[in-house]
Amino acid sequence: MFREWEKLKKNKENKVKRSEALQQKEENWKERLEDLFDIAHAGALELTTIQEDKDFLIAQREKGRRGMMGATDTALYKKQIELQKRQEVLDIRRAREEAEKASREEQVILTSSSSEAEEDMCVECADVGDAEDDMYVETADVNDEALGAVGGTPLTSQPTSRRMGQLSLFDNKLAASFDVTKLSDRGAAAVITPVLQNLGHDPAEYKLSYSSIRRERIKHRQAIAENLKADFRPDVPLTIHWDGKILPDITGKESVDRLPILVSGVGVDQLLAVPKLPSGSGEASATAVYEAALSWGICDRIKAMSFDTTAVNTGRLNGACVLLEQKMENELLWLACRHHMLEIVLEAVMIHSLGPSKSPDIAIFKRFQAHWPYTNQSAYQTVLSDEQAASKVANISVQLTAFAQSQLEEFQPRDER
Repeated sequence: MFREWEKLKKNKENKVKRSEALQQKEENWKERLEDLFDIAHAGALELTTIQEDKDFLIAQREKGRRGMMGATDTALYKKQIELQKRQEVLDIRRAREEAEKASREEQVILTSSSSEAEEDMCVECADVGDAEDDMYVETADVNDEALGAVGGTPLTSQPTSRRMGQLSLFDNKLAASFDVTKLSDRGAAAVITPVLQNLGHDPAEYKLSYSSIRRERIKHRQAIAENLKADFRPDVPLTIHWDGKILPDITGKESVDRLPILVSGVGVDQLLAVPKLPSGSGEASATAVYEAALSWGICDRIKAMSFDTTAVNTGRLNGACVLLEQKMENELLWLACRHHMLEIVLEAVMIHSLGPSKSPDIAIFKRFQAHWPYTNQSAYQTVLSDEQAASKVANISVQLTAFAQSQLEEFQPRDER
């Protein structure tokens, strides 16, 4: 076989001599590669006592070497069994559909040449022979259309194909209304159908399937988003805000990092995006904020950034604020959220009063939170009802009340009253 291969190789290199006979020789040589190179004992079948081994050797000596040695591939076996089951179910379904199709397409020939035959459609038995006036061919499955037919023309019952509606009701306003009311695609179809019927329209003429509604909503959502970006052209300096939150994923049960991003300015308050972050690092946050600003085309308008005071944002080297300035190639005003700043002050007060906490959560607050639902909130007493406690906080209560009243009289930039 090696010598034959050398000859065939020379013929293969010489394209001029590649006749049909040479090509046939090449195919025959390739087929012989699948045959067993038999080096078994001359009396292997007589010496072998296990019938399975004999059958295997005989199968290997066949053309194409049927079978192979090796461990059982259980994964492949399971896939083959599942494929076989699906194929059987598909065959049964196809056979049932073919039977239904054949029954629907049965021809019913009603031939009548006399007025008596037209008046009497229910004929139990007819003489088929020389009586040409009354001739009927009865079938086992006669549909309503065939029974209602009059005349001598053959009628064929064809399956009626339902034509999907072609008209669309959706526009940007309707799609936005469904999103605001949180209607699902099925809910939207359930609402639109009776509305069309009450208005005297045929719902079958419109695209009201769940998949059609979903496609329309996706298309109009994209159009609404593009229109918002195109119309958003502020001419005032902007502050960009972001704050990471761990929320349940939309399509699963896992929790993911979401980063709401918005901008504000004089007369401007716009949500840009709420992307899902691959991680809670400063690089991921800075990249998400920069890409959101870039997609809205407002990088040149951003002059300040508002953020919480976590290390992810305020890190000296890898903080989101530092990295965002590098990406925008501009220095921005840092506006740390005052609520988070007051949390730091409050934390220092709690540590000074109660000592450092041994866990991320303060135990006294966690216990209060756990017992809050079981507390009668309609019947409560202030600290002043206890004489010992009142003596400790008497001066503090007066100061806090005076401070709160003075703050109510002042202007609050964020209307926090």
